[in-house]
Amino acid sequence: MTEAEATGLVFAPFVKHLKQMVGAWVEVATWNGTVHGRLQEVFSDHILIENGARYHVRLAAVAYVRQKADPR
Repeated sequence: MTEAEATGLVFAPFVKHLKQMVGAWVEVATWNGTVHGRLQEVFSDHILIENGARYHVRLAAVAYVRQKADPR
């Protein structure tokens, strides 16, 4: 099994859960800080968060994702 295949197996359940949250406002904690915004897309290795700026956050850097109330 390649490293990419192993990583895909580890993140598959997490990716499935994140896809259910697309369009929701979220808080994403990483080793470098926290990003707040709307979860726009979920990819196999990263997510796209928008809050006026666009953040591509690698799944390997995510500590947790929490759904938040829409700030509007």
